[in-house]
Amino acid sequence: MNIKQMSAFATLPNEACLHRFLASDNFEFGSCSGISETILSKLYFFTHVVLKWYKPVQAYYGNLLDSNLRREFFLDDYAWNRAVSPDVYTKLLGVRYEAENARIVSLDEAQDFLIQMTRLYGVMTLSDYLQKQSVSSDILQNVLDLLVTTTRRLTVQSPESLNDRIDRGLLSLYRENLIDLRNQLRRAGEFLSIREADTIIEHLLLFIENHPYFAHFSSAQLGIAIDCHTDNILISEYENALLIDVMFPKKSWRVIDECHTVARLAANAAVIGNLAWRSEIYSYYRMKYNDFDEKAALVHELRTSLMQWSRRHLLGHHNLAERFHAYALKLLGELGIKER
Repeated sequence: MNIKQMSAFATLPNEACLHRFLASDNFEFGSCSGISETILSKLYFFTHVVLKWYKPVQAYYGNLLDSNLRREFFLDDYAWNRAVSPDVYTKLLGVRYEAENARIVSLDEAQDFLIQMTRLYGVMTLSDYLQKQSVSSDILQNVLDLLVTTTRRLTVQSPESLNDRIDRGLLSLYRENLIDLRNQLRRAGEFLSIREADTIIEHLLLFIENHPYFAHFSSAQLGIAIDCHTDNILISEYENALLIDVMFPKKSWRVIDECHTVARLAANAAVIGNLAWRSEIYSYYRMKYNDFDEKAALVHELRTSLMQWSRRHLLGHHNLAERFHAYALKLLGELGIKER
């Protein structure tokens, strides 16, 4: 292990210390009532707040072992989500580890971080609504309106750090997205065929190289992308929509065309809900906002479905994962791509 690696490991976040600290009855938010784990994070639930902590890992989307990159990631994540849902994302907390314990400190002193969120009651994810087959046209339209207005607003306010991604153009960004997607799929290799996944990625890479939409898309029309799979869309008891966890972990994923956002919602609605809702989403977008390239939308849907094929397996949702797999194969046929 070299000196740089030793330095990084010496300041690694101490999950055991953090857990003891958050479980303490003396903690300012009261007793922790539960812990939920996602692929990237852990969520600690209290009566009125939820604290989000990112796991210290190094992966294709970023190095959360490196103290400087970890700090940047937390700052970015809080800023993005605060800009989208300020009533939910209320504070970024600094954490410092000492001996066998941890304490809250200023951000300047912090070795690690927690994102403080308002605990919401009386809400369900859009995925839950879709699974229950209880989604109205009003809900779908409200969600699409929220996604479009949010991404357009963020695009106007986009940070300068994303300018180099915008300048690269859609084709270059999408090539990288697909290579990253191949890595995502391989993470779930215990549950899916890596050979099949690699073959589909090869097909997609060839397709975008030869489709004018990707090759000639104007960089001026690129905008902000948000992580809008339907687990990140909350619906209140009054059918109002709210977005959480919107920041993609990797910077190059944070810039895309608007069609991507619409297609991502359509794919999730089709698989978790039913195909009729997919058509309704596209019809509403075309009527209210813009026409779109149907082949490009299929590519975006396919990328989304492959993401979910991997993600759902990793979360243990194996039946749903295979529904996304089957839908991906359907989309390949709609694109005119035959599996080898």
